[in-house]
Amino acid sequence: MNTYTDLQANSTASPSLSQPDPNQFKFKLTTTTASVGREEINWTVQVLGSTGACTGCSKVILRFVFFTPTGDTIDAGGNASYSIFRSTTASPTLTRVFGTGTSENDTQTISLSNRNPSVASFCPDTNEICYDATGSVGYNVTLAFKFGWNFPAGPSKMLSVQVGNVALVAPILANANVHQMVLNSITNKVLHTANATSFNFNRTVTTPLPSPPGGNKNFNWTSFQVTLYYPTAYTSFTATNATGPALPAGTTGFCLAPDCKSLFNATFVSMTFSQLNGNLQLTMTAQTTNTLRSISAVIGNLPQTHWQPSESIGVKLNDTLSIQQPGTVGITQIHSSGKTVGPTQTQNTLGNGTFPITVATSPLGSWNVNATFTSLYDYGSNSTSVFIEHLKLAQSFTYSGDNSRITATGTIDHESSTLGPAPGASVAVFGISTLTSGNYSQSFAPASAGLYIHNITFVNGAFTLGRPLIIYLGIVNPSSTVMVGNVTISHEFLSGISHGVNATFSLDKPIDTPFQQGSRNYEVDVTFSNGLMNLKVTTLRTGAQTTATSSSGAPPLFDTRQQFGLFNMTVTSQPQAGGQRTINSHESQPFAYVFSNSLIAQGGRVLAAKIGVADSQGAFTITTDSAPISQARHLALIVLARDANGITLGNQDPTGATDNLVLCGPLTSGTCQPALDGPTEATSGQSLTMTLKVRNNSTKLVMNLNITLQVFSGTNLVSQTTQRTGPMQPGASYNFPFTFNAPSSLGSYSVSFFSPEYGAPIIATTLNVVIIPTTLQIAIPAIIGIAVAVGFAFFFRRRRPAVTETAEKTKQTGPKAGTRPRNP
Repeated sequence: MNTYTDLQANSTASPSLSQPDPNQFKFKLTTTTASVGREEINWTVQVLGSTGACTGCSKVILRFVFFTPTGDTIDAGGNASYSIFRSTTASPTLTRVFGTGTSENDTQTISLSNRNPSVASFCPDTNEICYDATGSVGYNVTLAFKFGWNFPAGPSKMLSVQVGNVALVAPILANANVHQMVLNSITNKVLHTANATSFNFNRTVTTPLPSPPGGNKNFNWTSFQVTLYYPTAYTSFTATNATGPALPAGTTGFCLAPDCKSLFNATFVSMTFSQLNGNLQLTMTAQTTNTLRSISAVIGNLPQTHWQPSESIGVKLNDTLSIQQPGTVGITQIHSSGKTVGPTQTQNTLGNGTFPITVATSPLGSWNVNATFTSLYDYGSNSTSVFIEHLKLAQSFTYSGDNSRITATGTIDHESSTLGPAPGASVAVFGISTLTSGNYSQSFAPASAGLYIHNITFVNGAFTLGRPLIIYLGIVNPSSTVMVGNVTISHEFLSGISHGVNATFSLDKPIDTPFQQGSRNYEVDVTFSNGLMNLKVTTLRTGAQTTATSSSGAPPLFDTRQQFGLFNMTVTSQPQAGGQRTINSHESQPFAYVFSNSLIAQGGRVLAAKIGVADSQGAFTITTDSAPISQARHLALIVLARDANGITLGNQDPTGATDNLVLCGPLTSGTCQPALDGPTEATSGQSLTMTLKVRNNSTKLVMNLNITLQVFSGTNLVSQTTQRTGPMQPGASYNFPFTFNAPSSLGSYSVSFFSPEYGAPIIATTLNVVIIPTTLQIAIPAIIGIAVAVGFAFFFRRRRPAVTETAEKTKQTGPKAGTRPRNP
């Protein structure tokens, strides 16, 4: 670089001309009187060559400042301009170069809009102007500034311009070729190390002169300057040189050029070397703080430490960058055994937010989730510990009971062998069947005021992915007051314990009109997704629909886990015309949410359920509430559990056992069909006995049934006879005789054996009531024939015994020749 001072300038003497520093002039004229004048300042410099000045130097730049100081103006009548000329060293003739220069007239200030300050173009200050002087190497170049004015008398006028800082620069811009970032885990600081490629400088250059006289001449550049730029956010900046001269003390400042802002508000250190030549191999170091300030594994925004295999989780990062430049986030899972999964990478990110990953499938146990952020300027690393686990139902599961209640006994274990039983785990037992007509419902007493729920019916009671939980909700307005209101459904893991997962829908707008006196029924379809509860509500009165989505909860609702729960349903209402608000609430029966169960996939329904708690060894004994279990036919006992950390049974089929509650015949082979002994015909009013022969086909459940023999004429019930079977033990056969009287009217009747507990006809037959049974109709003609034959024999025996006897003698001896038999 060559710099030129005020002493090297030619200027007209003027009291309006001042020198803010040795390298600049400031012209400022302020007047209220009429004034006309002209001033000029110029520098003449010889352009030195750049070849060999430094590694990569190939241009020569003429740089200077030309601006209106802040607060000053160029008023109407004032003018400021600059022009650049060049001449050979042998001739003083000036030739305009670099275009026509710039003139500023009545613009208030010198426009800076067309200037693009840039380190890359070597004009980092908005007040600077740069021209490429490479084509004028060897020439004398004159830079002339001219100021003119013609101010009339009147209000104060001003002409203010500052010029100077004239320099010739042979520059090169180079980026560091290596940038290494290393995290010190103790100090949590990142050490940045950057190396610049080795380059040479030589202030002595051979410059070709224009002809005439031509030839070459050696010149020395005044100085060699190195300016290092680094992000202002970096601290503890140092620079060392591995070869050549030691680095001198530098001048530090903030770079304001736009490309320094793209370098993230760079700080610079400018060092000037007095040596004629040298070599630089620079190493720069600095520090930043670990950008990843925090990390957590979350569902939604809720941190969780315990997860289940293959679940989709979020890794939430707080990434406080020193430099706001996108980079890459990498997330790796490392098991305590050393097994590694990942990394899962996300590119072009600032590192803030939640990044999805899939939890490792195996092995179970303790894992570290490590996250790193890497950009060109920043580095961060952090980790959090998670535990991956499943519960399982031990093989010791068993059950007993009858057709109204089931008692289930078992143990809930952690699937990882190191943890053993799950003490205090919540456990739910469900009896599920596909063949059922029973209702899984609750009815409630009327409320004293306001709208209230009178019935909650679960159509299925168990649901899975792609199949909603279907609820029928009956709501009553007991008064003549027209009401408006809404229903809030709150999810509960256990009775009475809500956790913030709530969804609300209106009972009137948009799906219905205000609530008149009477009852209305609503179908509510419930699904789980993304940690939320979704409702689709249909009013059965009009068919109109609405939807609602819940808030997220704490602990969260995992739609990725098989689970059980309940709903707290709250009706909030008030008169349409305004008035007192009333709130009525009821808790639903338990529901099941499972992934793998063939009965539920086929549309199975819950018949019975109960929630309980395991003891300190994970053992439980739970008896379901009373329910029509014998209607199940094919029954599956599902066991669901959740420990204190929210871990549930794995995604395998949660069925603990299956059973068949079917009445078969006494035979253990062939079709499972009850047998019936008894007449198919009878006379009017005849006393009959039919015997029902059945076998309890259940494996472990006792059947207690009330069986009724019903006689129908068409669809009309004629008579019925009921008896209680008593306990039918599993696998045992029983005969139940029913004695009744045949109907008094002739005709064909249907005789059906029905049990309300069994839920369907056990067996049916036909009974015909006749005047004479078919067996008698066949027997009477035979009896009449026998009676006639006996009568004839008696007649002969009494009227003509001699003849009979004679005949018998004749028959025995035979007639004589010529004798004629007598005609009786």
